Amino acid sequence: MAAFSGGPSGDITGQVTSSGTGSPIVDATVTDAQGYTVHTNADGDYALDNVLAGSYDVTASMYGYSPQTQDDVQVTAGQTSTANFTLTAVPSVTLSGTVKDGSGHKWPVYSAITITGYPNGPVYTNPYTGAYSVTLPQNATYQLQVTPVYPGYQAKSLPVTLGTQNLSRNIKVDIDVATCTAPGYGWDGSTETFTGWAGATAQDGWTVADGEGDGQTWDFANPGNRAPPPGADESFAVADSAYYGKGGSQDTSLVSPVQNLSGQSAPEVTFDNSYYGHRGQAAHLDVSTDGGQDWTTVWHRTTADAIGTTTVPIPQAANQADVRVRFHFTGSNGWWWAIDDVFIGSQVCVPRHGGLLDGVVTSSTGAALDGATITSRSAPADAATTAPTGDPAVPDGFYWLFSGLTGQQRFTATTTGFTPGRAIIRVPAGRVSQHDWVLTPAR
Repeated sequence: MAAFSGGPSGDITGQVTSSGTGSPIVDATVTDAQGYTVHTNADGDYALDNVLAGSYDVTASMYGYSPQTQDDVQVTAGQTSTANFTLTAVPSVTLSGTVKDGSGHKWPVYSAITITGYPNGPVYTNPYTGAYSVTLPQNATYQLQVTPVYPGYQAKSLPVTLGTQNLSRNIKVDIDVATCTAPGYGWDGSTETFTGWAGATAQDGWTVADGEGDGQTWDFANPGNRAPPPGADESFAVADSAYYGKGGSQDTSLVSPVQNLSGQSAPEVTFDNSYYGHRGQAAHLDVSTDGGQDWTTVWHRTTADAIGTTTVPIPQAANQADVRVRFHFTGSNGWWWAIDDVFIGSQVCVPRHGGLLDGVVTSSTGAALDGATITSRSAPADAATTAPTGDPAVPDGFYWLFSGLTGQQRFTATTTGFTPGRAIIRVPAGRVSQHDWVLTPAR
């Protein structure tokens, strides 16, 4: 490095080693009194080139070592001066512990921990146990920033003061209750997305009623090729009077299974909505608190459109254990009513039954397979895609997924160019399980 120019100059070179082992110290910092800095190479050597002739104080420093200064290093024009340094490691202690969920599940949370002054990058927890361990100089206070790898968790910052003894510090991280997107958490209620439903056949305990008896009912195959409601995907329910035209009339209800809303003080029904009003047509959202014997209308439209997410409070269902809701449509040669993502319950974030499944996917040649998909065969929505983590202790091809189904479950791992892998994996509730996959190239 050229330190100075413009007059007679020389060089300062040397080596930085450890007093304890005699080994070279790589990437140590060497600074002269004028503020010019270089770093040692793989052999612990450094060079300050073209230093103006004169006398300088030169300091060598490295994380985990006490700095050392050589005073009055003489630089002679055209000559090379030598200043070697032997650094003594400062006493260190081990900081260790676990990072776990603090919002209900209590399972290990895979996290990256950055530490002020620590030069070696983030310290990662073990994704399956939550354990971490790092060696730090003693008699100092450090600021830890804990950032969970899983989405929906809040980062946590905390100071840790180390003395002369090893310290164990367990850390709890909390979910973001405003978004409720952390794995294993959801709003206090049930959601129906109509995914995989076909024709007019309801699933998941829902039923379709046909008051006219002519088969013109709620349908899940989108016979009129309507656009999904705003915010919905291609799977939705539609009562389509326009599709049937003048060929009849509709009096059809889509009825939920019984919902237990005990302990809920402010339940509601929320759904993605596309209602196109028409004369002689009506849409009613009704609620029953006696399992479907008696109904109360809580929302309705006739000639006015209703487009977008709709939220309807149902205070009469608070703390009731036998609640049903129904979407009741009547019309003749009118328009249509489409709904999706029906939620019944309260916007309170609560733990869901299930467990986490983590692991890596590699080829039979040992190469990591990023972009592979792991899917539960019983619940296809429980799926994950592999990706790098940045964690040197965890190979690329890492995945995690939340399985709402526990016990022995069937999973599949797939990626382009490889034979799919299939496995039966035990998923305990409230725990993190590990399953690594090895896929064979397809022939």
